[in-house]
Amino acid sequence: MAIDEDLRRCRELLRPVGPGRRGTSVAYPGADGVDLAIALGARAVMTRAERNFEAEKAALEAQLATERAHAASGLRSLHEEWARALLGVGTKGNVAAVMRRAATAGADRERAAEAAAHLAEAAKWQAEIASFATSGAEGVAAMTEVRGLELARAWLLTLDPSARARRAAKKICDTIARDPNGVPSALRPHLAALNAVLAER
Repeated sequence: MAIDEDLRRCRELLRPVGPGRRGTSVAYPGADGVDLAIALGARAVMTRAERNFEAEKAALEAQLATERAHAASGLRSLHEEWARALLGVGTKGNVAAVMRRAATAGADRERAAEAAAHLAEAAKWQAEIASFATSGAEGVAAMTEVRGLELARAWLLTLDPSARARRAAKKICDTIARDPNGVPSALRPHLAALNAVLAER
């Protein structure tokens, strides 16, 4: 496996290369060799740490019958993180703002379509979480997250040139604009910008 080869080369690069100077017992590789070894080791560790989203999804779905609230929360987070991972945008930042940047930067169309599907799933589970709210304020906060995920998805839909994708994005914008609780302030600039983009098509 590539991971094992990286680790093997890492170990070789860090082996003593001969007698040391001034009485030291061994000499170690130069800075270039050490730097390469560190890079190879880091790459191997990162590769082993890659998430198996499919396995996580299956495990959470298996919990739905017995621990639905917990599983729904896990699935909501998983699908957003999956979408972010597909586009390499990191795990931090307003999801609508992050996906707007990805869309305007010209993200890969196929990956964007896959990410959009995961954002739709995240929004679906977040809407279910909102239904568990025990107060009005809690419900509004939960629905604000739904709108953010929906708007993020709509931005990714702009990478699809089809009329169907445009209609889907426009429908999302209209739904957010008609929200009885109003448009969340953090989403307003991203909603306005998206409406402007769609108006030009």
